Parts: sequence; C-alpha cells; structure tokens
Amino acid sequence: MAGLQYQAVHIRELLTVSRTDVQRLLSTLPPFSAAPTQARTARTFTISDLAFFSIVSMLHKQLAMPLRVIAGFSGELHAMLSQPAASNSMPERYFLNQGDDGKWLVGIDAGGVLSLAIDPVPIWRSVYGFVGLEPSPQADLQFGLMALPMPSAVKASNARRAR
Repeated sequence: MAGLQYQAVHIRELLTVSRTDVQRLLSTLPPFSAAPTQARTARTFTISDLAFFSIVSMLHKQLAMPLRVIAGFSGELHAMLSQPAASNSMPERYFLNQGDDGKWLVGIDAGGVLSLAIDPVPIWRSVYGFVGLEPSPQADLQFGLMALPMPSAVKASNARRAR
C-alpha cells in the first residue's frame, strides 16, 4: 500500500467537504501546514493521511473541536497513524489526553484530566472501503495463547498398549 497515492480531491470525496475546507485543513494542521508546496503541482497523500483527515473531520464535526486546538496535537496524531504497525496490528484505541495545562496529547493509553478514546477500526474500514481495498483477513484471526489438554488426558483407546 505504500505505492498508492491520493490527491486533495480524494480527501474531499472521503470527507464530503468543499475545496475550501480541504485548503483550510492543509493550511492549519501540522505537518501539512509546514510542508513545502510547488505551484501547479498537486500534493499527494498516503492512505495514512486519509485516515488522519477522517479522524480530524470526526473531531471537528462531531465533537465541535476547533481546528486550532486540533493543530496542537495533529503532528503527533499523524506520526502515530503513519508509523509501521508492529506485527501487523494496530492499537485497540488511540487516546487524546488533556493535561492540567489544557493541552492535548496523543497516546495509546488513557491519562490526564480528560481522555477521548478513538476506535481506529471503523476509520480504517471506511478508508479501505473508499479506496477499494479489503482489510487484511488476518485481523479476524484470533491468535494468542490457548489451553491444551494435559498429555494424561489422551484417551486410552487411541493409545497403543505394550504386551
């Protein structure tokens, strides 16, 4: 998926927003606000960027969080979404934690005065559905520890007996 690239029109379609709204997001939120641009050259975005903008849109529209507040932690959020997942898994939740000073921090654990939990699964599903990709079927497999019967519990009828 690293080779797939998207443009601002894809962000507009995913979020169902106007061109002006996308320009406002790009000019307000780090790391995009600090990224150099070239005239007459379209910016390109990754699938992680689409997930980032989906989360930002949810925070801004559904929770009425101002973009200037989101800009305070958007760099951390973008970095967290863009980093390669260890063992092909993602955290169960991302947390936005507000400290005593009122600043928001991004993490995978709850903490601080106020914490908002973000479930990444529906966000990634909507992004994957938008770009026409199927989520990894391995995500549905239940890997982990499991109990096995004790060796003495094996049925005697199946075992060979010495004569």
